[in-house]
Amino acid sequence: MDIRSDLRETPSSIYIRLQSQFANRLATGLTTLALVVFGVGFAGCGANSYAGMSRAASGQIELEDATGAGGGYEGHSRAAVRDVRAGQVASGMNRRSDATTTVIGAESTEAAIHPMTPMTGEAAMAVKSVSPFKMRKVLALQSLSCGNQSMTGAGTTTCTLRLSSVAPGGGLVVAVSSNNAAVSVPGAVTVAAGTSRVTFEATVAAVNTTQTASITAIANGSTASFGIQLNVGTPSLTLSSTTVPFGSVAVGQTATRVVSLTSSGSAPLTISSISVAGSLFKATGVTVPLTLNPGQSAALTLQFYSDHTSSFTGTVTIFSNSTQGIATIAMSADGGPSISGLTCNTQSYAGAGTDSCLVSLYGTAPDTGFAISLSSNNSSVTVPASVIVPFGSMSASFSASVKSVSTNQSAMLTATAGGIAKTFTVQLGPASAMLTANASSIPFGTVLINSPAEQSITLTSSGTSPVTINSVAITGAGFASSGLTVPMTLNPGQTAVFNVQFTPTASGNFSGQIAIGSNSSSGIISIGLNGSGYGHKVQLNWNAASSSAVVGYNVYRVASGSTSYQRVNSSAVSSTTFTDGSVQCGSSYTYYVTSLNGAGLESVPSNTTAVGIPTS
Repeated sequence: MDIRSDLRETPSSIYIRLQSQFANRLATGLTTLALVVFGVGFAGCGANSYAGMSRAASGQIELEDATGAGGGYEGHSRAAVRDVRAGQVASGMNRRSDATTTVIGAESTEAAIHPMTPMTGEAAMAVKSVSPFKMRKVLALQSLSCGNQSMTGAGTTTCTLRLSSVAPGGGLVVAVSSNNAAVSVPGAVTVAAGTSRVTFEATVAAVNTTQTASITAIANGSTASFGIQLNVGTPSLTLSSTTVPFGSVAVGQTATRVVSLTSSGSAPLTISSISVAGSLFKATGVTVPLTLNPGQSAALTLQFYSDHTSSFTGTVTIFSNSTQGIATIAMSADGGPSISGLTCNTQSYAGAGTDSCLVSLYGTAPDTGFAISLSSNNSSVTVPASVIVPFGSMSASFSASVKSVSTNQSAMLTATAGGIAKTFTVQLGPASAMLTANASSIPFGTVLINSPAEQSITLTSSGTSPVTINSVAITGAGFASSGLTVPMTLNPGQTAVFNVQFTPTASGNFSGQIAIGSNSSSGIISIGLNGSGYGHKVQLNWNAASSSAVVGYNVYRVASGSTSYQRVNSSAVSSTTFTDGSVQCGSSYTYYVTSLNGAGLESVPSNTTAVGIPTS
């Protein structure tokens, strides 16, 4: 024990005998005690007497005043003393068994000695009055370890820090650092009060060369470290599928499949470009360039659009920095026939009837035919359960049966195949009788006098219930009808035809009307009639008489087969022309002319001329 040389009191006949019996005060396992004794007024204790004392090997021990007071005794100053190993005492010290020590650490406040437990070994020193000692162990770092001693590429590892004993109240803050920028750790971690361990994450970045990193923890003057080897990572691409069969896709439809692109290596994967071969195929969902860290994935959406019936193939090519090189996905699909439309001849019905409908396809039906399901959402319209488009054909027909209804309503017909549906709507209304004519007027044009002209009229039962024709009335000179006997009943869709004649009796314009009465909801049908009559004419011309006494002329004719000439002019003709409009079709006539004087006397006949009249 090294006694300071500036101690001012030197009593020479006071001794202390220390015995090493701290069974109840020292921590288990401490076999060597490091003692620091503070005293006042030591005398007769040379420094060389304590040269053999040293610190304990298994932890620091600190002595302090058990009362907590840090002052001296009787105004004397502290004496700093070297650590003392139990049993290594100065020679010549007398044994006594009247003092104990409480051990706490290496550098306490004033030490005191209190008579409690004997301690073996002897040390002679001169002391004044002392107080009892107390003991505590200094808290230190015990170990630092991480889950991985080596890492390839980027990642994280969990590290665990352990203390030599539990942390005091308020916890213990431990500084943490890394000597390599590729390994990131928190600047500090806190061991919670009453616990002896804490974990934290170390984040490792990818490196280009193999290297090492050391993680260090420091607290209370103690240090713990852990080394990690960092290896160069390799990028790798894994596809969830390298072949994608779309199967049969109906024409006009789009099919979709998803392939996962996963960075399965130990270094970031960079996808630089993606290309697609095959005009009907697409790849979407990934924007390039794209970098995926190890373990990350991206969803690549593949699409196929079917525009006609055939078989198709396509290829997706993925370029990246993967060690496997270029990756490809093989795609295949078949364009299958599908419904393109559904139509019916009639969109509205008033009453019962039958409608003819047609279902058509994109593409032609396969060799087994193409089945289409049919349905109606209204029981008033019924259709077959299905229809089959025959091999090589693009359409098939079927009939829809319509029943009479009492109120206006609609029926939707649906054709379905391959998940595709087409519809057609039929409007339904109550049944009604309806009569229609194919013309609202009949123009006969110019007709030869006394030569009949004829035209026909068609009447149709266009309603949804039978129509009855009750009467046909015709007015106007020269017009007549034939061929229709009333009353007459026509079922829906039936027709009746009758004739109308025009026979002019003279030249000029003629007009008339036909009125057809029935139970039609549209009422009486009126049809206007018009025409004009004309006859054949003979135009006669002659030379004037040379006598000035002539005041006019008479015209005579005789019909073929007769010898008796008849005058055709009603009064004397003053000019040298005359028109005969009373001739008959198909007849022949012979004419001559005479002149008249003022007394009314006629000349002899002129030469004759013959004229034939056409038959029409």
